[in-house]
Amino acid sequence: MKNDSINRSGITRRDTLKGMAGLVPAIAFGGAAATASTALAASSGGPIIFMTWGGAFGAGVRTAFSDPFTKKTGVEIKDITPFNLGKFQTAMRNSNPEGYDLAWFNDEVEPAQLGADGMLEEINYEWMPAAKGVIAGARQKYGVAPYVTLYQMCYC
Repeated sequence: MKNDSINRSGITRRDTLKGMAGLVPAIAFGGAAATASTALAASSGGPIIFMTWGGAFGAGVRTAFSDPFTKKTGVEIKDITPFNLGKFQTAMRNSNPEGYDLAWFNDEVEPAQLGADGMLEEINYEWMPAAKGVIAGARQKYGVAPYVTLYQMCYC
């Protein structure tokens, strides 16, 4: 990721963003904004570059997650829309020139595939005390699901 040098606190932007990976569900379940904001305050400046969906969905994500986070921490979140897996993969293969910090993927499969390909780092849930309150199935190795989808078969 971009700007990965150690600052005077010893916490890097990458360390901070790894810890923030669980922020979306943590906020949704009443969580770790204070922990993340403390880490962000100590990390290098600049906005968080968030590759996400546009349109009404993107507006909903901004209203529910990004704006409250910015209000609490003072850290701007810059949305890059629309999300495109190929664009993300190309960026990761080329040292991430766009500087993506976070991404909202299509499903839980994409982060697993990208992690296996070395394009994502494992999430350290020890950094997120509120992660214990998140549904266990949502906490994955390379991503955190902000919601859980249920597929049900019905025979009539």
